[in-house]
Amino acid sequence: MKMIEQWWTEPDAGDQSMEDEHGEFWERVASQTFDVSLTDKILLDFGCNQGGFLRKLYDEHKFRQAVGVDLARSSIEVARSRCGDRPIEYIATDTMADFENRFDIAISTAVIYLIEDLRDHAQQIYRVLKPGGIYFATHPDYMNDDAGTELRTAINRFAAIKVKEHTLDDIADAFIGVGFKTSIKRIVPKGYTSLSKPSAWYQKVINHVDAEYVHNYAFRCEKVR
Repeated sequence: MKMIEQWWTEPDAGDQSMEDEHGEFWERVASQTFDVSLTDKILLDFGCNQGGFLRKLYDEHKFRQAVGVDLARSSIEVARSRCGDRPIEYIATDTMADFENRFDIAISTAVIYLIEDLRDHAQQIYRVLKPGGIYFATHPDYMNDDAGTELRTAINRFAAIKVKEHTLDDIADAFIGVGFKTSIKRIVPKGYTSLSKPSAWYQKVINHVDAEYVHNYAFRCEKVR
């Protein structure tokens, strides 16, 4: 994947709009995804954008160290400016060749649907994890019926990199194929979900419900050798 300036190209919006909209989702991911302690761990956030999720995780869990990587140069500059004294390094890069066996935990939030070569991604993550390390990758499945079609259309209108048509089987096969012990769960809202009509993302309320309660997943991929 090639380097870019920012992910979201909508006029008067940009990557800050993505961070603003992901706060509720980050809460859900933080509370439902991790089944191991993050305290004292070394983390990788793959596709960190402006770095907000790593900052949230550090403030809540005090991990030892973290690296956030992203293709978007301007977003990484924003991430660095907001880091404060947290032990986080943000890097604009399209390679992870320098990170072999470095991380206890890798994470990505709604990133793998943008990756063309899933097998290559799985191999890269496998190499950067320590033995016993875990990759937690959340994934909104945009290959499902009406809800997925609407979201793919909306995202492809302004995203610098378009949605790839990967199924859940495609993703699982890539991680299992490189040696990960792979499992999956649904990530769902704990309370009510806010609605707005008209919506830029959903034509029907049921499509919103399906996207939030049925088609949001977390993959757990453990490096077992």
